[in-house]
Amino acid sequence: MAPGGHWNDPNFLHDLVVAFYEAGIEANAMNAEIRKDVAARMKARKHEVTWEGIR
Repeated sequence: MAPGGHWNDPNFLHDLVVAFYEAGIEANAMNAEIRKDVAARMKARKHEVTWEGIR
């Protein structure tokens, strides 16, 4: 990852994640398998949250 710039900006990273989420929802790309995987990845990062809590 490139040092500095927008990659160190929490606001940019937040907006980027929200944009990916919104694009995925609008494209109906968030199927059951993807939702399960997202929740599992969050759990692996020590965040106890279900998909329902994420969306």
